[in-house]
Amino acid sequence: MKNPILFFLLLFFSLAILGDIITSHLVKTAEANPIYLLTNNIYIISFIKIIFIVILIIIYNINTYKTHYVYYNLLLILVLSTILFMFAIYGNVIGILNPILVQKSINIPNNIKIIQYTKFVGLIYLIPLFFSTLTFKFYEWSLKYITITNERK
Repeated sequence: MKNPILFFLLLFFSLAILGDIITSHLVKTAEANPIYLLTNNIYIISFIKIIFIVILIIIYNINTYKTHYVYYNLLLILVLSTILFMFAIYGNVIGILNPILVQKSINIPNNIKIIQYTKFVGLIYLIPLFFSTLTFKFYEWSLKYITITNERK
């Protein structure tokens, strides 16, 4: 195993995506993903998600990164995306268990679904991503001004 931390993050991420794909197919009329709403094709969004897994597996196998910042962002994206997909699975399972909710969601206009989807993704993914990457950049920029006394080698 080249990188066990990245391996397990990628494994959990892949399982979360596969769980989302499976549960999305079961409640597709309630799906709020903008790509699905624009194409009305659940297979396109499923294909995109699988391609994303394949790209990450290739990145894992190469295991070379230009900077610490790039590698950190990869880990951050995997962690936040896994959390996002777990929430999506939870929502889909709620829909599977409550078909009346799925039927009611058919009447919600697509623009409202997209707005709510964007707010959800922003709250769970984009806002933490922004602040975490900004914090890491501050960390990188400030390294030349500090001394670490207990460095592990």
